[in-house]
Amino acid sequence: MHELRAELDALRAHLAEGVTTRRLAVVGPDGFERIHLTAEGAHAHVVVRARTADDGADPTQADLYALDAEDETDRPTVGLDLTRDGDPATRVALPVEDPPDPHRFLDPDPH
Repeated sequence: MHELRAELDALRAHLAEGVTTRRLAVVGPDGFERIHLTAEGAHAHVVVRARTADDGADPTQADLYALDAEDETDRPTVGLDLTRDGDPATRVALPVEDPPDPHRFLDPDPH
């Protein structure tokens, strides 16, 4: 019993430092995957999903992603894909600029 308690304490200490994985899914009580985080090669993304009233329809989702630069002449890219009922609705993809332009897509004075 002492060994089991020591192993449990070691596991708790390890988890307190953080969890490392390539995929993490957050599901609701019914098993529907609401959120998933994935890191695959040069691509990482976070997807948040919502269901429609029609059980047979594809979910509506937002996919925030980042892509590494392919080589030294390329720039990394971040983007957001919005999908409605499984169909692409909107995509915003931003190559990371050097130097960055903070006014490219945002109006600093909306009034």
